[in-house]
Amino acid sequence: MVTYAQRAMEKIEFKLKPGERIKGEEIDLVLDQCFPENLKKGHVPAYRFFIVLSSSNTKVGYLNLRIGTNVSIEKYAGHIGYGIDEEFRGNNYAAKACNLTKGILKQHAINPVWITSNPENQASIKTLQRIGAEFIETLDVPKDHEIYLEGDHRKSRFLWNIKR
Repeated sequence: MVTYAQRAMEKIEFKLKPGERIKGEEIDLVLDQCFPENLKKGHVPAYRFFIVLSSSNTKVGYLNLRIGTNVSIEKYAGHIGYGIDEEFRGNNYAAKACNLTKGILKQHAINPVWITSNPENQASIKTLQRIGAEFIETLDVPKDHEIYLEGDHRKSRFLWNIKR
């Protein structure tokens, strides 16, 4: 098992470039931006994708994929964050988008995958159940954590094993 210290010493290189597309049957992920790590803030490198309809290229939401691991990712932020625009909700686009990330997660050797949700966000919890993520626990976010300062005081943690 790779320790945090070993992982932190690795230079994480992006496998995709902005504009690249991960194709699905109904939706695609289009890479909008790559964010380098920010050691001062404790942020790991990340991709931001737009979720678009395959047939029309209409943007329906976004997915953030964090390609590093630290305690904050595992407990509070998660490797994946997503949002679907209100008019497109109810089509399982978030679950489909998460499933499209499996290949890039494997390329970056991220497994298991931690995903968090606000405990009251039933739509997100249903998405996590739909992809087969396992509920682990609900935690209080430390008061000095960036997520707490943004208004999220509790996080439910889910573990997604993508090798199944």
